[in-house]
Amino acid sequence: MLLGEQENVGWIDFVPGENAETLIEKYNAQLAKLDTSKGVLFSRRYMGRQPFQRCEPHCRR
Repeated sequence: MLLGEQENVGWIDFVPGENAETLIEKYNAQLAKLDTSKGVLFSRRYMGRQPFQRCEPHCRR
């Protein structure tokens, strides 16, 4: 949970019916809006499921 006003924070929804390509597009669009010069922290609900699997390559860069 994040409280108060936050800078350089983004979020996406992964809703039923969307696929891996849609999720990657959402990640890339959100990352393009943020200052990633000091790295990126991905917080996701479930490890090992599709949102985790799609953000993992960004974490390895």
